[in-house]
Amino acid sequence: MDKKGRFKVFISYSWDPNHFDKKVEYIVTRLLNNGVDVIFDKYDCKPGNNVYKFMEDSVNNPIVDHVLIMCTEAYKKKADDREKGVGAETLIISPKVYQNCMQSKFIPVILENDGNGKPYKPTYIESNIHIDLSDEAEFEAEFDKLLRFIYNKPLLVKPELGSPPAFLENEEKGIIINSPLKYKAFHKALVNGKPNYLQLLHEFGEEFINDMAQFEIPKSEVENLASDKIDELILKKIEETITLSQTLEELAIDFGYYWDMIIETEVIQFIENYASYAVSLETRYKHELSTRDYRSDVVRFILYLFIVMLSAALIQRRRCKELKTLIEHKYQVFNTLDYTQTTEHDVLAFAKFSFFPLSISNMTSRNNTNPRVALQKTLSSRLHKFKLHDFQEADFVLGFVSYTRAEVQKVKGEHWRSFTLTNIPDVKLLHQMCSKAIYDAAKCLFGIDDPRELSMKYGSYAYNYNPGFPSNVFYPYYEFATLP
Repeated sequence: MDKKGRFKVFISYSWDPNHFDKKVEYIVTRLLNNGVDVIFDKYDCKPGNNVYKFMEDSVNNPIVDHVLIMCTEAYKKKADDREKGVGAETLIISPKVYQNCMQSKFIPVILENDGNGKPYKPTYIESNIHIDLSDEAEFEAEFDKLLRFIYNKPLLVKPELGSPPAFLENEEKGIIINSPLKYKAFHKALVNGKPNYLQLLHEFGEEFINDMAQFEIPKSEVENLASDKIDELILKKIEETITLSQTLEELAIDFGYYWDMIIETEVIQFIENYASYAVSLETRYKHELSTRDYRSDVVRFILYLFIVMLSAALIQRRRCKELKTLIEHKYQVFNTLDYTQTTEHDVLAFAKFSFFPLSISNMTSRNNTNPRVALQKTLSSRLHKFKLHDFQEADFVLGFVSYTRAEVQKVKGEHWRSFTLTNIPDVKLLHQMCSKAIYDAAKCLFGIDDPRELSMKYGSYAYNYNPGFPSNVFYPYYEFATLP
C-alpha cells in the first residue's frame, strides 16, 4: 500500500503479442479503474531502464501488496525452464514463495488451461490457490474475487471466536443439564410423526424445570453480599443458563412450525407449569429475606425469553389466530408455598410475562448506561436461530396488541411493555398487513376490524404510549389494507 493508502500490485506476465497481451492490458485497465495502483512494464518501465532491475525492485518493493502472476502455457514454460524475462522473475519470486510468510503476496491468475482443463501454472506455484480468468463466462465473478482479495474484503468472513460452551463450565460446577437431550427426543418424534411425541414433551417440561432448579440461588449465598455483588451473581446465573434458553428457542420454533400437530392446550400447559415454578420460587425467595428479593430474575427471564421467542415464531409463520389464543388466555398458575405446605391459585394475563430483570436495571443505574441497550446485548449473546430484530419485532407487536385489546389489561392492570426497544422497528407483519388479504387474516390479533382505526391506533401507540422512546422518534407508517 502506498502513502495515499492505495493498494499496489505488480503484473508478472509473458510477452506474447499474438495471444494474451491484450487480455493482460484489459485486466490492468480494470484494476486501475477499480482503484488498484498497478505496476506494469508497458506503463512504468521507460527507455534506458534496466529491465531486470525493474522486475527485482517491483517484486521486492515493500509497498507492493501483491504480485499477480498471469499464467499461460508460454509463462509456465519460460518459468520452469528459467527462460528470458519470465525466467529471471521466477528466480526472484520462487524463493519468496517458498517462505511461508510471503506466499499470500504471489497470486496465480489463470489465463489459459491445457486440453484437460488443467491450469498452466509454473511448478513453484502449482499448489497455490489461484484466480481463474480463463473462462469468459466466469470472468466477472472471478475478477470480483480478485478485487475482494486485494482489498481484503472477503465475501465470507470468519465469525468471531466465541466462548467455551456454558454447559462445560456448568459441569465443572457439578451442574448436569439433561433437558436438551429430552428436547431432541421430542423433536425427533414430532418430526417423524411418532405417537409418543406429546408424552416426550411432558417429560422435557419436567426435566427443564429440574435443570432450572440447579440455578436457584440459596439464601446463604446472598444474605451477606452487597447489592452490587448480588446483581453480579444473578447476572452470572442468567449467563450460565444460555444452553437452556437456546433449547427453548428450538422448542419455540417447533411450536410455530408444527402447531397443527401440537394441541394448543399442550403449549399452554407447558407455559403454566413453568410459570407455576417461577411464581413459587419467587414467593419462597421473598419469604426467606425481609428485603426486596429479586433472585427470581433468573427463572423469570427465561420465561420471558420463551414467550417472546414463541410469539416471534408464530408471527413469522403468520399464525395470528394461534397467537391471539395465547394472548387472550388467562393462565392458571399454582403457587406452591414451601414454607406453609399450601398451594395458592392465581390467574395471570399474558402481559404479566413481560419482564425486565431488576439486576440489569440496577447495574446500568450504577454504570449510568442505557438499560435497554444492556438487555439487547444480553439477548444477542443467547439468541441462536432468531436474530435480535426478530425478537424486537415480536416484542413490539405484543406491546401494540396489548394496547389495542383492552381486555388484555384487565387482569391486575397489566399491559405488555416492550423493554427491548430503543426505537420503533420496521415490522414485517405490519408491512404485510398493508395487503387487504393479509390484514383480514391478521386483524383478529388486534381486535379491530377497521384498518383506518388500526392505523390511527398504531400512530398513537408508536408516538405517545411506549415508555422509553424519545418523544420525537421516527417511526414507520403503515396504511393497512390499502393494497390487494
